[in-house]
Amino acid sequence: MKSSSSFSILVEMGKKIIESTEVILEVEPAIENTFVIIGMVERCSIPDILNLLNIQKKTGVLVVRYDDVEKKIYMKDGEIVFASSTLKEERLGESLVRRGKITMSQLEEASREMSEGKKLGRILVEKGWITPKELFYGVRAQVQEIIFNLFPLSKGYFYFLEGVFDHENVVRFNMSTQMLIMEGIRLSDELGAYKRMYPLKWFVLKKEGAEEPKDPIEKIIFKEAGDGIRIEELKVKTGLSEYQLLKGIHQLKEKGLIEVKETKPIPSLKIEEFLINVNSIISDIYSIIKIKAEDFDYLSFFNNFFEDMPEGVAEIFEGISLREDGSIDVGKIVENFKRSKNPNKETLLVSALKELIRFELFELKLYLSEEENAELENLLLETGIME
Repeated sequence: MKSSSSFSILVEMGKKIIESTEVILEVEPAIENTFVIIGMVERCSIPDILNLLNIQKKTGVLVVRYDDVEKKIYMKDGEIVFASSTLKEERLGESLVRRGKITMSQLEEASREMSEGKKLGRILVEKGWITPKELFYGVRAQVQEIIFNLFPLSKGYFYFLEGVFDHENVVRFNMSTQMLIMEGIRLSDELGAYKRMYPLKWFVLKKEGAEEPKDPIEKIIFKEAGDGIRIEELKVKTGLSEYQLLKGIHQLKEKGLIEVKETKPIPSLKIEEFLINVNSIISDIYSIIKIKAEDFDYLSFFNNFFEDMPEGVAEIFEGISLREDGSIDVGKIVENFKRSKNPNKETLLVSALKELIRFELFELKLYLSEEENAELENLLLETGIME
């Protein structure tokens, strides 16, 4: 079998060291001769490795490591029979909760009894919370999830150990490696599409009056969305994989239960307060530039910002320009805002005002020292207006 990178075995202070051009591993002497392949995920993807092991009908375990995570894919004659992961969210209990098979309180109670030496699945069945059939398919789904979540991986390293584990000690599923590869690639492509549609920095929020969904995963997302939360924060709070999260967000959006926006919308009642805070910032910037560069035609320079604005934004800023003190007419903007029928007017307003501040800061930085620039940026971050 060809390896993705050549490697050698060294002895260092009595320990066995597996070394390639990219990876150095300390291993137990008992398995030094079982290494068949070793390499970096960046140079050889997990689907490619699984395909190679399948073609050559290898038996053993593929170990994949990245960050502080370790996953193992067990293979018999080239077919995948089991998988394990050190990620908490990929454990059986958490997987069953996400699928709505058990509740979190049931998982917590069953977990306390595991200290007596019983396995989680057996406890859940004995308590009547799931059937043996539900447990079987639950473990199978967990194994597939562990494998599929490796497909988009773009960092880390892997190695294959041939014949170093006892297949009798793991649950054996007869899953077609080629079918799993094809499904994993399909899901990975789907994830790419979702990521383009819903960037992690964007916000998710419930629509007013929306009813809670019935789907377990959608219900988890809907519960955490509230009046606005970043998608990346939702991932941490829900414990869902990126694919599950983004697919769930897409389904909720299609059902009209949530909104997904680039910026967190500001309730209409707080728009005027937001505008006053922005006005204070741009007035302060004006004052600083006035002191630093008396001859600079501030108003002409920055009023250029309000020219040729996109249609939706132009409607909100109609008749607006910087006044003699560098401020804007808050009352006029509020009037325009209330009159606008654009469903995205909150996002348009907030984005445009933040862009105005950035536009002014770009010029202001020419007149400030490095320390003054850093202090100003910290002050703006503290206001919560600039992120």
